[in-house]
Amino acid sequence: SNRLKLIIWLIVCACRSAVPVRMTFGKELARLRQEHPLFANHYLAYQELKNAVEEGDVAKLMGLLRQELDKINDIVDVEMVALRGGLQVRCRKLAESSSDAVDKESLDNLAEAINRLHVFVEANYLGFQKIMKRCSERQDTASCSWFSARIKAAAFRRYSFDDLLVPLGQLHAALRQRAGLNELAVRGMASQALSQVGEGHSQAFFLQGKDIMRVKLALLRTLRPSGTMLKAKTTQGTRDTSRMVSDLSRPFVHVYLEGASGNQYSERYKRRVGGFGSSGGSSGVLLRCRIAAPPVAEGATTEDWTDPEHEVEIDVEDESGGVSVTRLPQRVMTALLEGQVDAKHKSHAALAAAEAIKRDGLRPAVSASFVRSSFTADGRDGGNGPELVSIDEAIFFRDE
Repeated sequence: SNRLKLIIWLIVCACRSAVPVRMTFGKELARLRQEHPLFANHYLAYQELKNAVEEGDVAKLMGLLRQELDKINDIVDVEMVALRGGLQVRCRKLAESSSDAVDKESLDNLAEAINRLHVFVEANYLGFQKIMKRCSERQDTASCSWFSARIKAAAFRRYSFDDLLVPLGQLHAALRQRAGLNELAVRGMASQALSQVGEGHSQAFFLQGKDIMRVKLALLRTLRPSGTMLKAKTTQGTRDTSRMVSDLSRPFVHVYLEGASGNQYSERYKRRVGGFGSSGGSSGVLLRCRIAAPPVAEGATTEDWTDPEHEVEIDVEDESGGVSVTRLPQRVMTALLEGQVDAKHKSHAALAAAEAIKRDGLRPAVSASFVRSSFTADGRDGGNGPELVSIDEAIFFRDE
Protein backbone atom coordinates (compact mmCIF):
# COMPACT_ATOMS: atom_id res chain seq x y z
CA SER A 1 0.00 0.00 0.00
CA ASN A 2 0.99 3.58 -0.45
CA ARG A 3 0.09 4.68 3.07
CA LEU A 4 2.15 7.47 4.47
CA LYS A 5 3.34 8.68 7.81
CA LEU A 6 5.84 11.51 7.75
CA ILE A 7 8.46 11.47 10.47
CA ILE A 8 10.80 14.44 10.57
CA TRP A 9 14.00 13.64 12.41
CA LEU A 10 15.73 16.84 13.37
CA ILE A 11 19.43 16.55 13.98
CA VAL A 12 19.91 19.07 16.75
CA CYS A 13 23.44 19.57 17.95
CA ALA A 14 24.16 20.38 21.58
CA CYS A 15 24.22 24.10 20.84
CA ARG A 16 21.11 24.09 18.59
CA SER A 17 22.34 27.17 16.78
CA ALA A 18 19.68 29.60 15.62
CA VAL A 19 22.09 31.35 13.27
CA PRO A 20 24.06 30.37 10.17
CA VAL A 21 27.74 29.55 10.63
CA ARG A 22 28.98 31.37 7.54
CA MET A 23 29.33 34.65 9.49
CA THR A 24 31.19 35.40 12.66
CA PHE A 25 28.84 35.33 15.61
CA GLY A 26 29.30 39.05 16.26
CA LYS A 27 28.26 39.92 12.70
CA GLU A 28 25.30 37.58 12.92
CA LEU A 29 24.11 39.30 16.10
CA ALA A 30 24.37 42.66 14.31
CA ARG A 31 22.22 41.26 11.49
CA LEU A 32 19.62 39.97 13.95
CA ARG A 33 19.47 43.36 15.66
CA GLN A 34 18.65 44.96 12.32
CA GLU A 35 16.04 42.33 11.42
CA HIS A 36 14.39 42.40 14.86
CA PRO A 37 14.44 46.02 16.07
CA LEU A 38 12.12 45.11 18.96
CA PHE A 39 15.01 43.17 20.51
CA ALA A 40 17.85 45.37 19.23
CA ASN A 41 18.78 46.65 22.70
CA HIS A 42 18.22 43.32 24.43
CA TYR A 43 20.59 41.00 22.60
CA LEU A 44 23.68 39.82 24.44
CA ALA A 45 26.47 42.43 24.66
CA TYR A 46 28.75 39.92 23.02
CA GLN A 47 31.63 42.21 22.11
CA GLU A 48 31.75 43.74 25.58
CA LEU A 49 31.91 40.29 27.12
CA LYS A 50 34.65 39.22 24.70
CA ASN A 51 36.67 42.29 25.63
CA ALA A 52 36.22 41.57 29.35
CA VAL A 53 37.49 38.02 28.82
CA GLU A 54 40.54 39.31 26.92
CA GLU A 55 41.28 41.81 29.68
CA GLY A 56 41.20 39.02 32.27
CA ASP A 57 39.27 41.20 34.73
CA VAL A 58 37.20 38.58 36.57
CA ALA A 59 35.19 41.07 38.65
CA LYS A 60 34.21 43.08 35.56
CA LEU A 61 33.41 39.93 33.59
CA MET A 62 31.19 38.45 36.31
CA GLY A 63 29.34 41.73 36.69
CA LEU A 64 28.67 41.86 32.95
CA LEU A 65 27.54 38.22 32.83
CA ARG A 66 25.03 38.76 35.64
CA GLN A 67 23.80 42.00 34.06
CA GLU A 68 23.32 40.43 30.64
CA LEU A 69 21.61 37.34 32.02
CA ASP A 70 19.15 39.45 34.03
CA LYS A 71 18.46 41.61 30.97
CA ILE A 72 17.67 38.64 28.75
CA ASN A 73 15.62 36.88 31.43
CA ASP A 74 13.49 40.00 31.86
CA ILE A 75 12.69 40.60 28.18
CA VAL A 76 11.89 36.93 27.50
CA ASP A 77 9.58 36.88 30.52
CA VAL A 78 7.75 39.99 29.28
CA GLU A 79 7.38 38.61 25.74
CA MET A 80 6.22 35.17 26.88
CA VAL A 81 3.59 36.65 29.19
CA ALA A 82 2.34 38.90 26.37
CA LEU A 83 2.16 36.06 23.83
CA ARG A 84 0.48 33.67 26.26
CA GLY A 85 -2.02 36.32 27.24
CA GLY A 86 -2.86 37.17 23.63
CA LEU A 87 -3.39 33.53 22.74
CA GLN A 88 -5.51 32.84 25.82
CA VAL A 89 -7.76 35.82 25.05
CA ARG A 90 -8.33 34.58 21.50
CA CYS A 91 -9.00 31.04 22.69
CA ARG A 92 -11.57 32.34 25.19
CA LYS A 93 -13.26 34.37 22.45
CA LEU A 94 -13.28 31.27 20.27
CA ALA A 95 -14.97 29.29 23.03
CA GLU A 96 -17.61 32.03 23.21
CA SER A 97 -18.15 31.71 19.42
CA SER A 98 -16.79 35.16 18.76
CA SER A 99 -16.40 35.75 15.03
CA ASP A 100 -13.34 37.98 15.45
CA ALA A 101 -11.34 35.44 17.48
CA VAL A 102 -9.37 34.21 14.47
CA ASP A 103 -8.22 35.63 11.17
CA LYS A 104 -5.26 34.65 9.00
CA GLU A 105 -3.34 37.90 9.35
CA SER A 106 -3.40 37.95 13.14
CA LEU A 107 -2.39 34.28 13.33
CA ASP A 108 0.50 34.89 10.92
CA ASN A 109 1.61 37.83 13.08
CA LEU A 110 1.51 35.65 16.19
CA ALA A 111 3.52 32.94 14.43
CA GLU A 112 6.16 35.47 13.40
CA ALA A 113 6.35 36.82 16.95
CA ILE A 114 6.84 33.31 18.33
CA ASN A 115 9.57 32.53 15.81
CA ARG A 116 11.29 35.86 16.48
CA LEU A 117 11.37 35.18 20.21
CA HIS A 118 12.66 31.65 19.64
CA VAL A 119 15.51 32.99 17.48
CA PHE A 120 16.29 35.53 20.22
CA VAL A 121 16.45 32.84 22.92
CA GLU A 122 18.61 30.46 20.89
CA ALA A 123 21.02 33.14 19.64
CA ASN A 124 21.61 34.51 23.13
CA TYR A 125 22.13 31.04 24.58
CA LEU A 126 24.69 30.30 21.88
CA GLY A 127 26.41 33.61 22.63
CA PHE A 128 26.66 32.76 26.32
CA GLN A 129 28.12 29.36 25.47
CA LYS A 130 30.76 30.95 23.27
CA ILE A 131 31.74 33.37 26.05
CA MET A 132 31.96 30.58 28.63
CA LYS A 133 34.15 28.56 26.27
CA ARG A 134 36.51 31.52 25.96
CA CYS A 135 36.59 31.82 29.75
CA SER A 136 37.54 28.17 30.20
CA GLU A 137 40.39 28.46 27.68
CA ARG A 138 42.14 31.26 29.60
CA GLN A 139 43.84 30.70 32.92
CA ASP A 140 42.92 34.13 34.31
CA THR A 141 39.19 33.68 33.61
CA ALA A 142 38.82 29.91 34.08
CA SER A 143 37.32 30.53 37.52
CA CYS A 144 34.25 32.03 35.80
CA SER A 145 33.32 28.72 34.17
CA TRP A 146 30.95 27.87 37.02
CA PHE A 147 28.54 30.43 35.54
CA SER A 148 27.72 27.96 32.74
CA ALA A 149 25.44 26.02 35.10
CA ARG A 150 23.55 29.22 35.93
CA ILE A 151 23.06 29.97 32.23
CA LYS A 152 21.73 26.47 31.52
CA ALA A 153 19.21 26.82 34.36
CA ALA A 154 18.31 30.43 33.53
CA ALA A 155 14.68 31.51 33.37
CA PHE A 156 14.86 32.37 29.65
CA ARG A 157 15.80 28.74 28.93
CA ARG A 158 13.01 27.19 31.00
CA TYR A 159 10.07 28.53 29.02
CA SER A 160 8.34 25.98 26.80
CA PHE A 161 7.37 27.24 23.36
CA ASP A 162 4.87 24.37 23.21
CA ASP A 163 2.70 26.48 25.52
CA LEU A 164 2.39 28.89 22.58
CA LEU A 165 2.20 26.37 19.74
CA VAL A 166 -0.77 24.36 21.03
CA PRO A 167 -3.22 27.29 21.40
CA LEU A 168 -1.99 28.74 18.10
CA GLY A 169 -2.69 25.36 16.49
CA GLN A 170 -6.19 25.33 17.96
CA LEU A 171 -6.85 28.77 16.48
CA HIS A 172 -5.56 27.66 13.06
CA ALA A 173 -7.84 24.60 13.25
CA ALA A 174 -10.82 26.87 13.98
CA LEU A 175 -9.90 29.03 11.00
CA ARG A 176 -9.75 25.96 8.74
CA GLN A 177 -13.07 24.72 10.05
CA ARG A 178 -14.72 28.08 9.45
CA ALA A 179 -13.40 28.10 5.87
CA GLY A 180 -14.34 24.45 5.31
CA LEU A 181 -10.73 23.51 4.59
CA ASN A 182 -10.60 20.62 7.04
CA GLU A 183 -12.94 18.71 4.72
CA LEU A 184 -10.44 18.78 1.87
CA ALA A 185 -6.78 17.82 1.47
CA VAL A 186 -5.83 17.03 5.07
CA ARG A 187 -8.67 14.59 5.55
CA GLY A 188 -7.69 13.01 2.27
CA MET A 189 -4.26 12.32 3.77
CA ALA A 190 -5.76 10.88 6.95
CA SER A 191 -6.51 7.54 5.31
CA GLN A 192 -2.82 7.20 4.46
CA ALA A 193 -1.59 7.61 8.04
CA LEU A 194 0.11 4.77 9.84
CA SER A 195 -0.05 3.73 13.44
CA GLN A 196 2.87 4.70 15.69
CA VAL A 197 3.81 1.04 15.93
CA GLY A 198 6.22 -0.44 13.43
CA GLU A 199 9.17 1.18 11.76
CA GLY A 200 8.61 0.98 8.02
CA HIS A 201 6.46 2.74 5.41
CA SER A 202 7.45 6.26 6.47
CA GLN A 203 9.52 9.04 4.98
CA ALA A 204 12.20 10.75 7.05
CA PHE A 205 13.60 14.22 6.49
CA PHE A 206 16.65 15.68 8.21
CA LEU A 207 16.51 19.39 8.99
CA GLN A 208 18.86 21.80 10.66
CA GLY A 209 18.08 22.66 14.26
CA LYS A 210 17.77 26.35 13.44
CA ASP A 211 14.69 25.58 11.32
CA ILE A 212 12.78 23.64 13.98
CA MET A 213 10.43 26.39 15.12
CA ARG A 214 9.65 27.65 11.64
CA VAL A 215 8.78 24.10 10.53
CA LYS A 216 6.43 23.60 13.48
CA LEU A 217 4.72 26.91 12.84
CA ALA A 218 4.30 26.05 9.15
CA LEU A 219 2.73 22.68 10.06
CA LEU A 220 0.13 24.38 12.25
CA ARG A 221 -1.43 25.97 9.17
CA THR A 222 -2.67 22.58 7.96
CA LEU A 223 -2.29 20.14 10.86
CA ARG A 224 -3.29 20.00 14.51
CA PRO A 225 -0.76 19.70 17.34
CA SER A 226 -1.55 16.53 19.28
CA GLY A 227 -0.90 18.22 22.62
CA THR A 228 -3.53 19.74 24.86
CA MET A 229 -3.49 22.70 27.22
CA LEU A 230 -3.61 21.84 30.91
CA LYS A 231 -3.77 23.88 34.09
CA ALA A 232 -0.24 24.34 35.41
CA LYS A 233 0.40 22.87 38.84
CA THR A 234 1.05 25.48 41.50
CA THR A 235 4.27 25.23 43.45
CA GLN A 236 5.76 27.04 46.41
CA GLY A 237 7.29 29.53 44.00
CA THR A 238 4.42 29.71 41.49
CA ARG A 239 0.87 30.32 42.72
CA ASP A 240 -0.61 31.46 39.39
CA THR A 241 -3.75 29.30 39.04
CA SER A 242 -4.53 30.69 35.56
CA ARG A 243 -1.29 29.53 33.93
CA MET A 244 -1.65 26.87 31.23
CA VAL A 245 0.97 24.39 30.06
CA SER A 246 1.14 22.07 27.05
CA ASP A 247 1.97 18.38 26.71
CA LEU A 248 2.87 18.61 23.01
CA SER A 249 6.51 17.52 23.36
CA ARG A 250 6.91 14.14 25.01
CA PRO A 251 10.17 12.33 25.85
CA PHE A 252 10.53 8.80 24.49
CA VAL A 253 13.11 6.05 24.67
CA HIS A 254 13.32 3.31 22.06
CA VAL A 255 15.44 0.26 22.91
CA TYR A 256 16.61 -2.19 20.25
CA LEU A 257 17.65 -5.75 21.06
CA GLU A 258 20.39 -7.73 19.38
CA GLY A 259 22.04 -11.14 19.59
CA ALA A 260 25.62 -12.28 19.07
CA SER A 261 24.94 -13.06 15.40
CA GLY A 262 23.58 -9.59 14.62
CA ASN A 263 20.46 -11.11 13.10
CA GLN A 264 18.11 -8.32 14.27
CA TYR A 265 20.22 -5.66 12.56
CA SER A 266 20.65 -7.63 9.33
CA GLU A 267 16.93 -8.48 9.17
CA ARG A 268 15.94 -4.88 9.89
CA TYR A 269 18.30 -3.61 7.19
CA LYS A 270 16.98 -6.14 4.68
CA ARG A 271 13.37 -5.21 5.32
CA ARG A 272 13.90 -1.46 5.34
CA VAL A 273 16.32 -1.25 2.42
CA GLY A 274 15.94 -4.46 0.45
CA GLY A 275 12.26 -4.98 1.14
CA PHE A 276 10.48 -8.13 2.19
CA GLY A 277 11.04 -9.69 -1.21
CA SER A 278 14.85 -9.41 -1.07
CA SER A 279 16.96 -12.48 -1.62
CA GLY A 280 17.00 -14.97 1.20
CA GLY A 281 13.49 -14.11 2.37
CA SER A 282 12.47 -12.74 5.76
CA SER A 283 13.09 -14.78 8.86
CA GLY A 284 12.04 -14.35 12.47
CA VAL A 285 10.52 -11.35 14.17
CA LEU A 286 11.88 -7.88 14.85
CA LEU A 287 11.58 -6.44 18.34
CA ARG A 288 11.57 -2.86 19.57
CA CYS A 289 10.77 -1.58 23.06
CA ARG A 290 9.14 1.84 23.42
CA ILE A 291 8.92 3.78 26.66
CA ALA A 292 7.03 7.07 26.85
CA ALA A 293 7.70 9.49 29.66
CA PRO A 294 5.50 8.73 32.68
CA PRO A 295 3.32 11.52 34.07
CA VAL A 296 4.92 13.78 36.66
CA ALA A 297 3.69 12.75 40.10
CA GLU A 298 2.03 15.24 42.44
CA GLY A 299 4.70 17.33 44.14
CA ALA A 300 7.47 16.14 41.79
CA THR A 301 9.29 18.24 39.19
CA THR A 302 10.41 15.50 36.78
CA GLU A 303 9.20 12.13 35.55
CA ASP A 304 10.05 8.97 37.47
CA TRP A 305 11.33 6.60 34.79
CA THR A 306 12.07 3.90 37.42
CA ASP A 307 8.42 3.31 38.39
CA PRO A 308 8.09 -0.52 38.22
CA GLU A 309 4.46 -0.25 37.11
CA HIS A 310 5.20 2.10 34.20
CA GLU A 311 4.44 0.26 30.96
CA VAL A 312 6.89 -0.69 28.24
CA GLU A 313 5.39 -1.16 24.78
CA ILE A 314 7.02 -3.91 22.72
CA ASP A 315 6.53 -3.90 18.95
CA VAL A 316 6.71 -7.39 17.46
CA GLU A 317 6.97 -7.30 13.67
CA ASP A 318 6.35 -10.66 12.02
CA GLU A 319 7.80 -12.01 8.77
CA SER A 320 5.07 -10.42 6.64
CA GLY A 321 5.57 -6.96 8.16
CA GLY A 322 2.53 -7.09 10.42
CA VAL A 323 3.05 -5.48 13.81
CA SER A 324 1.47 -6.48 17.11
CA VAL A 325 2.05 -4.73 20.40
CA THR A 326 2.23 -5.99 23.95
CA ARG A 327 2.35 -3.74 26.98
CA LEU A 328 4.23 -4.94 30.03
CA PRO A 329 5.08 -3.20 33.32
CA GLN A 330 8.78 -2.56 33.78
CA ARG A 331 8.93 -5.01 36.71
CA VAL A 332 8.40 -8.02 34.42
CA MET A 333 10.99 -6.99 31.83
CA THR A 334 13.78 -8.91 33.60
CA ALA A 335 11.80 -12.13 33.24
CA LEU A 336 11.04 -11.36 29.59
CA LEU A 337 14.77 -10.92 28.86
CA GLU A 338 15.18 -14.47 30.17
CA GLY A 339 12.56 -15.66 27.68
CA GLN A 340 9.76 -15.99 30.24
CA VAL A 341 6.25 -14.54 30.40
CA ASP A 342 4.03 -15.01 33.44
CA ALA A 343 0.42 -16.14 33.05
CA LYS A 344 -1.00 -12.68 33.81
CA HIS A 345 0.81 -11.03 30.92
CA LYS A 346 0.62 -13.78 28.29
CA SER A 347 -0.38 -12.63 24.82
CA HIS A 348 0.52 -13.66 21.30
CA ALA A 349 2.97 -10.74 20.97
CA ALA A 350 4.53 -11.32 24.39
CA LEU A 351 5.06 -15.03 23.70
CA ALA A 352 6.56 -14.27 20.26
CA ALA A 353 8.95 -11.75 21.83
CA ALA A 354 9.97 -14.17 24.60
CA GLU A 355 10.59 -16.96 22.07
CA ALA A 356 12.80 -14.73 19.89
CA ILE A 357 14.74 -13.46 22.91
CA LYS A 358 15.39 -16.98 24.17
CA ARG A 359 16.19 -18.49 20.77
CA ASP A 360 18.56 -15.77 19.57
CA GLY A 361 19.98 -14.69 22.92
CA LEU A 362 18.75 -11.14 22.44
CA ARG A 363 19.80 -8.40 24.84
CA PRO A 364 19.32 -4.59 24.87
CA ALA A 365 21.96 -3.28 22.44
CA VAL A 366 21.29 0.37 21.69
CA SER A 367 18.75 2.95 22.80
CA ALA A 368 17.56 6.17 21.21
CA SER A 369 16.12 8.89 23.43
CA PHE A 370 14.35 11.87 21.91
CA VAL A 371 11.56 14.39 22.40
CA ARG A 372 8.63 13.98 20.00
CA SER A 373 6.04 16.52 18.89
CA SER A 374 3.19 15.03 16.88
CA PHE A 375 0.79 16.64 14.41
CA THR A 376 -2.45 15.14 13.22
CA ALA A 377 -5.13 15.60 10.61
CA ASP A 378 -8.32 17.39 11.61
CA GLY A 379 -10.79 14.91 13.07
CA ARG A 380 -14.37 14.70 11.89
CA ASP A 381 -15.63 15.67 15.33
CA GLY A 382 -13.47 18.79 15.40
CA GLY A 383 -10.74 17.06 17.40
CA ASN A 384 -7.54 15.28 16.44
CA GLY A 385 -7.44 12.76 13.61
CA PRO A 386 -4.67 10.29 12.69
CA GLU A 387 -1.05 11.29 13.24
CA LEU A 388 0.62 12.39 10.00
CA VAL A 389 3.84 14.11 11.07
CA SER A 390 6.11 13.76 14.06
CA ILE A 391 9.14 15.91 14.80
CA ASP A 392 11.86 14.31 16.90
CA GLU A 393 14.58 16.44 18.45
CA ALA A 394 17.22 16.24 21.16
CA ILE A 395 18.13 12.79 19.80
CA PHE A 396 20.77 10.78 21.64
CA PHE A 397 21.96 7.23 20.97
CA ARG A 398 23.81 5.14 23.50
CA ASP A 399 25.02 1.58 23.94
CA GLU A 400 23.07 -0.41 26.51
